[in-house]
Amino acid sequence: MSTRNGNGTAEKSPAIRKRLGMRADKRPHIFTYRRCSHADSARTGLGLQEQDRILDAFIEFLLARLNLTRDDVVIAERLTDEVVSAYKVQLGKRPAGKKLLGLIEPGDHIIFPKVDRAFRDFGDLYMQMKAWEDMNVSVYFANENIDLSTPTGRLLLNMIGIFAEWESVLTSERNCATARRLKEEGRPVNQKIPPGFEIVGEPGKRHLKDARKKQAWIGVWIVEMRDEKGWDWGLIADKVEHRLANVHHRPKKMPKRRMDYHWPPKRCRMAYEIIKAAEAAAGEGDESSTE
Repeated sequence: MSTRNGNGTAEKSPAIRKRLGMRADKRPHIFTYRRCSHADSARTGLGLQEQDRILDAFIEFLLARLNLTRDDVVIAERLTDEVVSAYKVQLGKRPAGKKLLGLIEPGDHIIFPKVDRAFRDFGDLYMQMKAWEDMNVSVYFANENIDLSTPTGRLLLNMIGIFAEWESVLTSERNCATARRLKEEGRPVNQKIPPGFEIVGEPGKRHLKDARKKQAWIGVWIVEMRDEKGWDWGLIADKVEHRLANVHHRPKKMPKRRMDYHWPPKRCRMAYEIIKAAEAAAGEGDESSTE
């Protein structure tokens, strides 16, 4: 059964809300979202801490602006996307962004610390803002303090979104040029070490050194774990990390994320593919020589 609220609009009963998959609590929810692009920011927490400061301050500002107390609203969970690019991945395709879109309901509020924390793709910005406007969801970008209820505010948001995308394109082109130069000089790119190599040299003069003989046992072991035991790459990476800690007498406390291993799953898989390709090439060579 539906009732009418003070505005004359239909208000759904708790039973109907539950049947429609809506929240039982009819109070507006305030969602906050933060994002960092780089592993260093996620690991140290410095980038996220600054975003927390901006978001917490804006929540208090918003409550005072709307003449509300914390009892009048629900301060929902803070959603975070770590080590994900807003330029390459649209909001709805990021883990926390997708969750946000699934949680919001008409009348809710969303606070982002800055425009570029949410969007670096103007098309994504435009389509998402239109969808939220149709849903009657209020959106705020705390650092810019843009009033989206005015034509000027919407114009400013579009301009900032366009420049955020333009900045990302320039950064991407610059990074690609730097990566090409480092590869030509034989230096590590993004600190990613190819299988069979290690980084040597002083800071600023580091370069890759052939370490295939030293690391040969790792490759052999990876092939054995994959072919004979059928383990997935995550488990193989765990085993290699434990073994290297014992060999080099490092602390046995494992990094929280596999991507921070000395041999993460992607590198283990790359080493496996290189070895299998070399074996296949050697087999073809033997066949041609017998002919």
